[in-house]
Amino acid sequence: MNASTILRQTACRVLKNSRSTTGAAALLRHPPRCLAVASSSSQSWRRFSTAVEETPKAEEKPIIPGIGKGKTSTGLVGLAVEPDWYNVMLKKFQLLLDTMEASDMPETAQYRMNVTKWANFVIATVKANPDDPEAVEDEVRMGQVEELIEMADDEMVCMRMYIQEKFWLELDNEGPEIDFNPDPMRDEMSPDSDPRTRERIMEDMERQRQWVDDEENYDDDGQLYDDYGNKVEHEDI
Repeated sequence: MNASTILRQTACRVLKNSRSTTGAAALLRHPPRCLAVASSSSQSWRRFSTAVEETPKAEEKPIIPGIGKGKTSTGLVGLAVEPDWYNVMLKKFQLLLDTMEASDMPETAQYRMNVTKWANFVIATVKANPDDPEAVEDEVRMGQVEELIEMADDEMVCMRMYIQEKFWLELDNEGPEIDFNPDPMRDEMSPDSDPRTRERIMEDMERQRQWVDDEENYDDDGQLYDDYGNKVEHEDI
């Protein structure tokens, strides 16, 4: 609505409410200063307009049953749908990286390198598809986004145990010798066998012996008893 329109509407109201045309004629000949200012400034006259400009609404995507916001079930017992999958996945997979960074696990540990590659890949895929969980699932190929969230939780449990027990110290950096054509009659305890293999076998045998001894019933004098409380002589073993 421009200034001339406001002026005409005001004159019409004056003519309608008064029998004399003097006021209307005067209004047309000498418009108020505020209207003159309004006509000279395209920005100032907007104060006289009562029209409200509506902000155009963004086009909403239709909700498709079973996809995105329309997903109501994962089809897996005990695994509920996660509506905020985007933020939850970023938080949990970033937590895996932060946990390893804050630990004393060396960067050269194979476990850390594997988890780092996996977590970074998932995070990058999620950020590239913030509104399309199906695209994330197709790219990662490890199940639904809810399953990926559950995998991150399970990995955190494993990681905490791995860090606490320092399992990277138990690994053989040289790696075992692999015989792709083994001889079934070969004696792994023979002098010409792999010394590391012999050592591992001896360690396992000792570990089994200790386990058996712990399960058996000995008294303080070293006397062995069976499950019924009867003494067991060495000849009977």
